[in-house]
Amino acid sequence: MSELRDRMIRDMTGRGVAPRTHKAYIAAVVRLAKHYRRSPNEITNDEVQTYLAHLIQERKLSWSTCRQAANACRFLYHVTLNHPRTAFHVPLPKPPQKLPEILSQEEVWRLLTVPAQPRHRLLLLTVYAAGLRVSEVIALKVSAIDADRMTMRIEQGKGAKDRDVPLAARLLRELRAYWQTAPPRVWLVANRQGTRPSDITVAQKISTLAKLRAGIVKQGGIHALRHAFATHRLEAGVDLHTVQRRLGHRQISTTMRYCHLSQGRLVGTRSPLDLPQPTAARSPCSRRGRPTGRRPRGRARRWRSPTSSVLTERRSATRTRCPARRAARCRPSRRAARRPSAALGRRATPAGPSGLPTTRVATGTARNASPSPRSAGSRPGAPSCCPSRTSTWCSPCPTP
Repeated sequence: MSELRDRMIRDMTGRGVAPRTHKAYIAAVVRLAKHYRRSPNEITNDEVQTYLAHLIQERKLSWSTCRQAANACRFLYHVTLNHPRTAFHVPLPKPPQKLPEILSQEEVWRLLTVPAQPRHRLLLLTVYAAGLRVSEVIALKVSAIDADRMTMRIEQGKGAKDRDVPLAARLLRELRAYWQTAPPRVWLVANRQGTRPSDITVAQKISTLAKLRAGIVKQGGIHALRHAFATHRLEAGVDLHTVQRRLGHRQISTTMRYCHLSQGRLVGTRSPLDLPQPTAARSPCSRRGRPTGRRPRGRARRWRSPTSSVLTERRSATRTRCPARRAARCRPSRRAARRPSAALGRRATPAGPSGLPTTRVATGTARNASPSPRSAGSRPGAPSCCPSRTSTWCSPCPTP
């Protein structure tokens, strides 16, 4: 298989495939050959499809691992071996949509202060301060740190792209304090000899050991610090486009997944259960003890014509106190002048300033007094200006 391996690597290099993809595709083809114990060029397309179903149904591998194996087989048979194109598909109805568990700010600081060695602590600080991938922080050089412009240059990150990320002031102080004891070399995170950058597995083990010491039980490795960086930036009010540029995402849809993880957006929307209870809400049972499932029968609101408000204003105007109440007596009505008052038992006398018969009425009201009953056949006249409740009906007061 060595000749076929060389051909496949040469084809991947000519098409600009990343070195890590080289290793993943070669490992997938090697597992396929070991499963059938034959050379890959002797395995048919139906056998490849059966092998993909075996990975899903029997070995219970994840959808991403099976999709990577399908892409490796597709590249081998369609590009390297130049076979007719066959649609190798992973027999899974729909890939699961999972969201990562986000570390809180308290958990992040516990994770950053646990490592005993300054080199390990500096590695975790750099990942969280700039939101870098583990491959980017491993390949970061000392010359890429610009203290004057307070930026760090990420060279040939994922997708062979360069970008600049801001340099935190606290991270710069930590770097200078570390370089006083250990002078800087070519790489920021190098091996013990300083001849090459540290391995990715070493960085992942450092993060796992720090999580155990900090007592963090949430899932996720060193990449969880990158997720925490993006989520905390969105919670701080940074716009989505800026977070996309700092993370180095090509599509904005990749960055939008962190909007679902932002605690401020989740807590900002209140549940309808927490809304205040309406004032018109009634108890489950009515006053009579019967359930109020149906609408109670109430008195219908009477229709009022537009002229009713005008009549109400006129009546209230006539009920106002007379300005000449203290100066002159009110004129009684014709029927009140003919017979004595039923409430006070006094007769009308034809004495008055204007020559009209008047009636003497009481100006005070007893505590338990009630209005005088109206005789049968009597008709109320205009409202009186007298404040007493026992006064008789009289004609309108003369205008001053």
